[in-house]
Amino acid sequence: MGRKPQYYEYDDTINSFLNSQKPTTQNIYRCNFRYIIDFSGSLSGKEILESKKNDKDYAWERKAVELKQWAKEKGLSDSLAKGLVALLRSFFVYYRTPLVFTKAEINKVGGRVQRTTQDYTLTNEDISKMAFVANLREKYILLGGKSFGVRAIDFIAFTYGTFRSAHLDQETPISLGQINTIKEGVPAYPFIDSDLHLVIKAILEAGISHADTDPILTFNENELSTVLQSLAKKANIQLGGKHLRFHCLRKYLCDRLSSVMSDQKWKQIVGKSLSEGAYISSFELRESYAKVMKMTTVMNGNGNGKVSHLAEEVTKQQTEIDALKKENTHINQILKNALVILATKDRDLKKFMDSWESIDHKEQRSDEKEE
Repeated sequence: MGRKPQYYEYDDTINSFLNSQKPTTQNIYRCNFRYIIDFSGSLSGKEILESKKNDKDYAWERKAVELKQWAKEKGLSDSLAKGLVALLRSFFVYYRTPLVFTKAEINKVGGRVQRTTQDYTLTNEDISKMAFVANLREKYILLGGKSFGVRAIDFIAFTYGTFRSAHLDQETPISLGQINTIKEGVPAYPFIDSDLHLVIKAILEAGISHADTDPILTFNENELSTVLQSLAKKANIQLGGKHLRFHCLRKYLCDRLSSVMSDQKWKQIVGKSLSEGAYISSFELRESYAKVMKMTTVMNGNGNGKVSHLAEEVTKQQTEIDALKKENTHINQILKNALVILATKDRDLKKFMDSWESIDHKEQRSDEKEE
């Protein structure tokens, strides 16, 4: 049995950040944040954050580089030194004040930590199956992630106003305009595809009482991956030991965007860094995205998922059943009218009519209960 990690007292700013993490990550971060406090000169979490918000000269980017060297001088391992920089970056990203490193600084802080898990590669059929078993909120997460291709931290920041200002009466794909991303600090220009269009309308209709500034989702971005994993389980998708996370939807869209358009175009859509002067007009981006949408639509007849075809067949059959019920009601009414006329001249037929009315009312009450 592992040793219980030592508990350290922090202020509300740090605790809020720590509580947003997964339990295992939270324990590691809780133990290690004390080093950042020491490095900062015993500043509180609130003071560190205020210092970053007021930083106009990228001083905290330089401090992050110094933090790694400071950790080594303290006798900490290279792995922990890199981990402290990653912790500081994660803290600032949580409060939407990300560190923006130059390429030289990225090399000095150690770049990215190598992941030990392999991402699952989503297909159209996977997404179709998951959408079929999803509720409205889950459809928004699944189809929204697939449609926008933005990072989890940017997706979770979308508000009711984000979509109320979109021109939802237009033909898809519908531009969301410029979205300022958190991690890289560059703009993204995502689109609402045909799968997501009706979902967004339903979200807005259900949330009519919400203010424009209210977020669509009120939980942490880490929960987005949990929702996808739950959907995969309900849809009986075999992951084969690979990891399904919200970022897989970003990869799904980026793979398809990059297959039909230039780097300048697809990176601008999902919010990745571009060289200066590489801006593409929103009209041109929309035309390119429309071509990709033919490859990514799974709910409206263009997808390859078997489940979407099944859903269409069920809808078709239900429409036919409703039409037959309506026709049957109409025929019944005509027959009743004819019998009423005849019953005025025949007492036995009048008794039959009365008994029929009684049975008919019972059946009607039974139908109402079933509905």
